[in-house]
Amino acid sequence: MKLKEVIGGNGLGGILVTLEDGRCACVVVSNKLIIIEVLLDSFLKWTSFDEEVSEQNIKDLEETLKNPEIVRYGPCAKDYLVDKKMKERFDKIKREADYNY
Repeated sequence: MKLKEVIGGNGLGGILVTLEDGRCACVVVSNKLIIIEVLLDSFLKWTSFDEEVSEQNIKDLEETLKNPEIVRYGPCAKDYLVDKKMKERFDKIKREADYNY
């Protein structure tokens, strides 16, 4: 998993990011947990990620992406990478929502 952009933190330890493969993730550095989804709204419906993330947290985040201890996937997060039609549908939704990842 490669980091594309840090969106922000939620104040509870979660950091919302976009990934270079077109998905997004909530990363909890303290326990090296990564939850992967396709749409940012999957996370934004539960809480806002409007807090700044420190440079140290970004370094820790990148390390967690390289060596996670726990990885969880949303219902379409794995298929997005292997099902071309599903990827096209989600990419269309992302474009319509002005998402750039």
